[in-house]
Amino acid sequence: MIGRGAGKVTVKYDPRDMSQIWVATDDRRAIAARYKDLSRPRISLWESRRARAIFHELHGGTIPEAMLFRIVEEQRRIAHAARQQTLTARLEGERKARLPSDKPKRDPAREMFAIDTRNPDLPTYPIDDFDGYKPKN
Repeated sequence: MIGRGAGKVTVKYDPRDMSQIWVATDDRRAIAARYKDLSRPRISLWESRRARAIFHELHGGTIPEAMLFRIVEEQRRIAHAARQQTLTARLEGERKARLPSDKPKRDPAREMFAIDTRNPDLPTYPIDDFDGYKPKN
């Protein structure tokens, strides 16, 4: 059994994923050791250290495994919410920058309006006749 002998062992790990570590034996073999409960999420060394610090501030002592993962999940939720708020604020600022700060004043001369064709006193305008139009080859 690893860790049960009197000698020292070398442990190697990826700090980005602490779900698996490798233990080097005396005969130069590496034995992979995974979580006891494989349903647990992968956590980084930084997340583990931060969760331990939070638990130690609040309760002191050694952190239980279940509490470690609960704190990590809560910290991930907080970070995700902060990213969403930051993204929303940034997009809102960009949207406001693109929009004019005040509403443009209404200019009735530039608006389209319906022509009252019932009044025969209105002036008429010449119309171009395109029936005889032939496109160039």
